[in-house]
Amino acid sequence: MSYFALIPARGGSKGLPGKNLAYLGRHPLIGWAIAAAEKSGMFKEIVLSSDESEILETGKKYGATKLLSRPKGIARDDTKQIEVMKHALQELDNLGTSFEYLVLLQPTAPFRPPCLVRDSIALHANSNFASVISVTDVTNMNDSTLYGGDLSNLRSVEGTNFSGGTLRQTFTRKYWRNGAVYVLNRKDILRDSLYSERIAGIQMSHELSINIDNFSDLETARNLLQTYKGQEIQRVLFEALESR
Repeated sequence: MSYFALIPARGGSKGLPGKNLAYLGRHPLIGWAIAAAEKSGMFKEIVLSSDESEILETGKKYGATKLLSRPKGIARDDTKQIEVMKHALQELDNLGTSFEYLVLLQPTAPFRPPCLVRDSIALHANSNFASVISVTDVTNMNDSTLYGGDLSNLRSVEGTNFSGGTLRQTFTRKYWRNGAVYVLNRKDILRDSLYSERIAGIQMSHELSINIDNFSDLETARNLLQTYKGQEIQRVLFEALESR
């Protein structure tokens, strides 16, 4: 079965300017994503898609094997990720390299260990699931704890009445798609469907499921990098590179 890694990294970002080149420890975020793909040992092609030359040049230094210059028309704030994936598939076709499956690794989720990438592909390859996504358990965020509206007029989500209170033990299991790994089917993407009807989840700890959209998120990631778990993932990803 043929899989390639796609790392989407546009130049613009309102929440954190220059986000994809922002440093976490000794390496930029795109370096973390490329290293996870490379260390997983699962890919012949690690594809970096960007509209910015500096990102492409940096990605090449970290080991990206294909650099795709993304048109400005699909590098806007409102561009959907599926458009970026379709562009990558079509560009690879033009280069004579076709793949059945795409593994999306977003630079904004830097703490994915290489084993998570391997396990996600193994789950996909050895099951009837056509899509696999990384998730985090958020069962504690039950509907009974969530409110909509504004602060002057809060209402329980979906208009449900929880005024009598609820028991934590009765909460329905829920998972948050944390953005670290997506294993997707080429056929679904080309027909404008991100996921198949059968989706499997592979679980990451809440601690490592940081998705960086703004400076506060980056500071949280930098604080995690000071812990044993953060240091260990950085060591696994970059030990060979830093020993050169």
